[in-house]
Amino acid sequence: MDFPYNEHSRLADILKAHPWLIRELPAYEPRLSALRKPTVRAMLRRYTVADVSRFTGYPVEKLLDKLARMIQEHE
Repeated sequence: MDFPYNEHSRLADILKAHPWLIRELPAYEPRLSALRKPTVRAMLRRYTVADVSRFTGYPVEKLLDKLARMIQEHE
């Protein structure tokens, strides 16, 4: 499976395609627990994977790698 996302991908698009990530990402990275809040999810259309990386301090490459593994394991 080719991973279709990169640092420019909008988090809202990823979560729309894989809504279960809203529950599972905070378990992996506690700094992402804000994803569970409706107000934060409403603002996600503006944020890219690179933005989330900056907000959390988690390296973008590791975040993309973890997303790819989680999606692959889920399918």
